[in-house]
Amino acid sequence: PCDERLPSASSAADPSASAAPLAEGPLEPGRYTTTRFEPQIALTLGAGWRELFEDDSDEVALESDSGFLAITRVTRVVDPETGRAEDAPEDLFGWLLEHDALAVECTTAVTVGGLPGMMVEATVARGADIFAYAEGNMRVVSGQGMRYYVLSLEGPELTIVAASGDLDALIANVQPAIDSLAVVE
Repeated sequence: PCDERLPSASSAADPSASAAPLAEGPLEPGRYTTTRFEPQIALTLGAGWRELFEDDSDEVALESDSGFLAITRVTRVVDPETGRAEDAPEDLFGWLLEHDALAVECTTAVTVGGLPGMMVEATVARGADIFAYAEGNMRVVSGQGMRYYVLSLEGPELTIVAASGDLDALIANVQPAIDSLAVVE
């Protein structure tokens, strides 16, 4: 079950703790904060992470040899039947559960950075574009282990996307960054 592999209590660091701004390229281990993403997010990264592009108002994308981590405010999705971008559904979590590219393994209630929500753990059954952005779509790759966290927030929900070659690697290498996440007020 999902909940057996999650921390028993929120381990998020103090959001007011000193943090360096995220910057495109390789990142040293440490605490970082978004610069343009709303709301401002702080998180702690271990060795080997890099920011793929400067964070913007609706997406942050990070990658390491062991996984991928995106923080986003999803406003557009890619319809799995037509392949066209459309407005995100009101129930994004339910939409993910029904998506034919994802083989759902389990779901559970979570709290991340003080925000309540739901998490779905899945393996990608087939590659597909999932979320749509003006700069390019977010794609899932066949065989990847995935976690989607859909967290309550005013406006578009805060969605965290974690991916790795397999779920065990995701949990060991990407989950600590998620556990450290805090919304900076």
